[in-house]
Amino acid sequence: MWNRTALLLLVVLAAAPILLAPIALAPVALAPVALAQSSSNPEGNPGIELTRRALSSRVEQIERANDLHAFGTQEPWSLAQETLRRQLAEMLGLPPLESRPSQLHAVTTGTLEHEDLIVEKIHFQSSPGLYVTGNLYRPKQIDKPLPAILYVCGHGQVKENGVSLGNKTHYQHHPAWFARQGYIAMAIDTIQLGEIEGIHHGLYRFNRWDWPSRGYTPAGVETWNAIRAVDYLVTRPEVDASKIGITGRSGGGAYSWYAAAIDPRIRVAVPVAGVTDLRDQIIDQVVRGHCDCMFFNNRYGWDYTTLCAMVHPRALLIGNTDEDPIFPLRGVFRVQQQLRTLYALESKSNLGIQWTTGGHEDTQELQLGCFVWFDRHLLGTQRKLQRIAEPLFAKADLKVFESLPPDQRVTDVQDWFVPIAASAFGTEAQLPMDRASWDLRCEAIRLEISQAVHGRLPGFPSDKQSAGALETAQEAHALGASQAIPTARSPQTRLELIETQDRGAQGVRVSRDDWEVTQLECRSDSIPCATLLRIRAWGHDESIDPSVQIVLADESLWKAWTITTNPQSLESQGVDGDGLVKGQILGEAWRTLLAQTAANQTTYLVFPEGRGPWAWDPTDKIGLHWRRSYLLAGWSLEGRQVAGIASSIEAVLAEHRIDRCRLKAGAQMSVHALHAALLSPDKIESLELHSLDPEAYSKGFVLIGILRFCELQDVLAAVSSRIPTKLRNAASYRKLPLFEHLENRLSLEPLASTGP
Repeated sequence: MWNRTALLLLVVLAAAPILLAPIALAPVALAPVALAQSSSNPEGNPGIELTRRALSSRVEQIERANDLHAFGTQEPWSLAQETLRRQLAEMLGLPPLESRPSQLHAVTTGTLEHEDLIVEKIHFQSSPGLYVTGNLYRPKQIDKPLPAILYVCGHGQVKENGVSLGNKTHYQHHPAWFARQGYIAMAIDTIQLGEIEGIHHGLYRFNRWDWPSRGYTPAGVETWNAIRAVDYLVTRPEVDASKIGITGRSGGGAYSWYAAAIDPRIRVAVPVAGVTDLRDQIIDQVVRGHCDCMFFNNRYGWDYTTLCAMVHPRALLIGNTDEDPIFPLRGVFRVQQQLRTLYALESKSNLGIQWTTGGHEDTQELQLGCFVWFDRHLLGTQRKLQRIAEPLFAKADLKVFESLPPDQRVTDVQDWFVPIAASAFGTEAQLPMDRASWDLRCEAIRLEISQAVHGRLPGFPSDKQSAGALETAQEAHALGASQAIPTARSPQTRLELIETQDRGAQGVRVSRDDWEVTQLECRSDSIPCATLLRIRAWGHDESIDPSVQIVLADESLWKAWTITTNPQSLESQGVDGDGLVKGQILGEAWRTLLAQTAANQTTYLVFPEGRGPWAWDPTDKIGLHWRRSYLLAGWSLEGRQVAGIASSIEAVLAEHRIDRCRLKAGAQMSVHALHAALLSPDKIESLELHSLDPEAYSKGFVLIGILRFCELQDVLAAVSSRIPTKLRNAASYRKLPLFEHLENRLSLEPLASTGP
């Protein structure tokens, strides 16, 4: 029969799933301990505050690296633009522009007429099966080729009887006005709010964390469709191909920026309410008001000032309202002030900014400035406008399709638009022929992951780091990197390993049973990147046996430490038994910690950003947007954790004045350990992992664009060719062609299972 103590312990056990077995050590279940702040108030959580602090520092670093004042003359900026354009195309996941299909398979399904204009209902395929629906507005009377305006639509959903009519119908007053004033104008639908309904909200709503690892963003598809719409417009005999403009508001404002930055055929751009800088998006959390279609995957550490500068020296008018909550005027003005430094070099009159009163609204005042700017720079006129923009047609009449095409590939575009690498050595012909070629590939993988976790910078040619950036690109090219694009190296960091202080300025440590556990903090440039628990036996002489083991701890170990240092927390878990019961639970917690080590070594349990004392819920409403914020800064939460682990390893080795240590990880942290080991393989004596999911990159372990370069199996092969590695599911990897081919070069053995 169960006694009272056993029942209380069972309650504690049931509340906390334990994943210690992967470390091949005795697991003990412990009760979960409340965080400093509950998830109902995540903004007060110390982990969120650390995230805010780290991201604020990163934003400042990006701002310095993207400062357009670095360009004192036109020549270095002109040199930079082509490199930056390639970077942007990659961050948007665009197919190679030079190889885009010549055929658009454009079809006009019907026409509408008004007093002085005609509307054509058109669809074309920007890629096979990627249908774009739009309405082309043209004057009835055309005597010569006319300037053309591409209107890219924002978030204006229109449905009737459950059928999507496309957001082009919501914004019809814009292209109608242009056509009535002597332009050709085309409005195109977006993939989420078009007649064929795809999705924009991958991270925001559908937990598609494979998108950033794939290098996919819906902003890339919208940019591609806009570029292909320009391809269509220039085929029309009524269009003067030398006079193409683009505009749109909200989401359409963002796509206007992207398309104009990529496509130099666009001579005039008027993005409205479509941009602000990273300081607004991240530090002030404006990102919470935006879906994923607004952002590129910031692989190269851009601020949005650099995106906007890509329009230079072409005519650019920035439109905004003064009370827009998701495009705050303060950030828009900072962008404009940066752009002034470039436009002052030449074409100063080509830059304008207008703002009017109001919130995030499509106002006539904003429309007026837009119309005047196009008149000035495309028609070369200044006229008094007699008409306002107004809708002319019933929305249903503008619908293009009677029925949706069965061969459409819009609804699954996120799964094919950006091709992934598969394994770089997936076929026999691709297997490395000799040791030298494999070593080069391993170094390329290490370089790719190192840059991903530490964060890249754009590497302006005039920047002091430009020589290093070009060197990095040449090195990556030699090693077989997917794209050799110059980036600047992040500056070296200063590491500290210091003892954590409690509120009384005393060290946080517990000594018992001839053992001592001390809480430490690893700081990188004064910002914590991990908390460590050092476990060592009294009397252990490190001069005789200096061996060190580092364990990437599962959350259950932090719970054990919290119980040990704060026994009162048991009461919050409903443990109200007598002192004997509480004593037994405390004893189990202490034994759980000691089970991670041995008397002849020093062990460190490592809890990086987002773990242990820094834990926060990345799936709740606030946590989701902080996790998205990492991506806006060119990082990822998982990459930051890997970087913190690597820094902790370096700091521990420096503390002990040794060269190498052993590294272990349980189920929750095995993928992190694999990547940390690869960053500094010469510092890892051996590696023990629980198991590795080969689809980890698609299931939430995010490194921006990694799947365009390699799969997890390539990383494991690279690590196990340099470090003796034990892995519980090693057998499943050893059957793969790459591992069979490299069998004699790899040190990969199964790890015995000692628990569930």
